[in-house]
Formats: sequence, structure tokens, C-alpha cells
Amino acid sequence: SHIHIMIYSIVAALETLIILGLGWPRGIRELMILGAFGFGALDFAGQWLMNFGIPGFAWLTIVSGWGMSLVYLIVLIGTPRAVTARRTVQEV
Repeated sequence: SHIHIMIYSIVAALETLIILGLGWPRGIRELMILGAFGFGALDFAGQWLMNFGIPGFAWLTIVSGWGMSLVYLIVLIGTPRAVTARRTVQEV
């Protein structure tokens, strides 16, 4: 898991740079950045809790994986929309 922790944090940091450049409202940006880092941390917490013999935390890994996917999807859909909306405003 040592390389996965590093890769999750690098992906979240790069995603943060994208989010900060989109011009979204402050609350949305903060929520997406918190989600990018927080869901990755929860994913590893769930995995390590299961590794220590507490299988009841499998739900945490599943939920955090879906949460990371949701953040990625929001940024993936929101980026082209924010870029094209910015162009439309500048052209007028």
C-alpha cells in the first residue's frame, strides 16, 4: 500500500490544481478538494482496518472508492463546462 498512498496523494494534488483553476464557487472547490484527499485516506483506513482483522470495515473501502469516483466524475464533467462557459463570457 505504500506506493498507492503516494499515488493517491499525487492524483489528489494534481486534481486540486485543476479544481483551483476552474473558477467554481469557493464552497464547491473546498468540498471537491476535501473529497479528493479525504476519500483516499478513508480508503486506506478501511483497508488497514480489514488487514488488522476487523472485516466489518469493508463498507468503508467500498464507500470511499465510490466517493473518489464521484469526485473524479464531477471534475471530469465540470472541467469542459467551466472552460466553455468562460469562453462564451469572454466572447460577449
